[in-house]
Amino acid sequence: MQIISLFMNKSQISQGKNIIVYILLEKFAVAIFFFMFFNLPYVQNAHGNPWEKKDLKGLYKSQANVVHRRATNTIDPVLSRLDTIWKTRRKNEIHNFARQPIGNITNDKMTREKYQQSHDAISDYQETFIDSITNHLDENIDQSLIYDNWSYWISGNIEYGKHGSTQNASLINFQSDGLIITFEKNLRQNILLGIGITFGEDKSSAGEKADRMTTNDYGLVIYSHTPIGGTYSIQTIHGFNKYGMYTYREPTANMISGKRLGFQVFNSIRLIKDVKVNKLIFRPYSRFDVGFSSLRPYREEGGKNTISFSEQKILMFKSNLGFLVEYDWFTRFGKLSPHGQIEHVLDLSKSSSVNSFYHNNHGVLHHANIDDLRQSSWRYSLGLDFKFFNSALSASYTRSEESEAHLPDQPNRESDLLMFNVMVNY
Repeated sequence: MQIISLFMNKSQISQGKNIIVYILLEKFAVAIFFFMFFNLPYVQNAHGNPWEKKDLKGLYKSQANVVHRRATNTIDPVLSRLDTIWKTRRKNEIHNFARQPIGNITNDKMTREKYQQSHDAISDYQETFIDSITNHLDENIDQSLIYDNWSYWISGNIEYGKHGSTQNASLINFQSDGLIITFEKNLRQNILLGIGITFGEDKSSAGEKADRMTTNDYGLVIYSHTPIGGTYSIQTIHGFNKYGMYTYREPTANMISGKRLGFQVFNSIRLIKDVKVNKLIFRPYSRFDVGFSSLRPYREEGGKNTISFSEQKILMFKSNLGFLVEYDWFTRFGKLSPHGQIEHVLDLSKSSSVNSFYHNNHGVLHHANIDDLRQSSWRYSLGLDFKFFNSALSASYTRSEESEAHLPDQPNRESDLLMFNVMVNY
């Protein structure tokens, strides 16, 4: 009995040791699991689909957005410049006055002799005198714009805005700065031809971790203005941009960065008409923007789980229909022009697709539609321009809203834009 009891005690001790070893191994395995889960989240997801991350998809959606935005930020200042020239010439034609030195305006004082000392007579004379001052101010503005059929001007703008989040992409905030330097010549029959160089910088961020991108670009723009009849005109713009995009994201403590190169060609044509009602100027217009962009393949650097991206081709085709309303208020310091704009934008641009893969898992190729722009939207804008001598300051706020429900992969067109612009003519 003692032998059997001793054997059973040894067996129980052996089983107890096995249980202790099992418990220790189990705790060790759980500790390794928690370490990998909390300290190596990116490694754990390295073989998943990168486009399931909203911040990452928002970051690369912004690459498609920035080429559209930079083209628009080149087109709009040129159109604003052409509007100023066209409006000034149209008003001069309506008033049908001849160029004269400012001293000749004093000759209008002689008209007082034909008026009686009545309130109506004084009012009529004041209106005549103010018209003379107004016409002469317009004439000086026109001379500063086009001197001896040649001129050049510089325009700088700053734009702040955001694109709302979608089901698959995070909110995108951006700041876009641009500079345009152009030379232009006035040809026969008031046909204007200009050429200029452009520079820009765009900063975008997506999501709470602030995955971000900085884009630098430079390019060339050629434009023309051709009057048709008395109240119509056609304005065309052709442009080319070269891009350098620098991306930064921090999925873990390690920074992952990349550099992507690309180019863009675009064209814009607008038909506009002048309609004057009292002191208000209405300009209904139709505008078409087309463009093509190519973003080169590139590879991220800075960590084990960086991603490589294939070439991305971005098409732009937009049809805009809208009208401008402007009121000119002359002061002794310059001309104030509050204005408003309503525009319907039909975006028929095709989706931009791209392939990607993790470097530590070359066998799995991931495909995603970065942008789906088949939608329409309404744009509402309010602004104020201040023109004095050969310079102009302007500020505007634009609200863009979709006119139809967007799909999960479509960028949200509910955006807010605030733009400041400075233009100097020489």
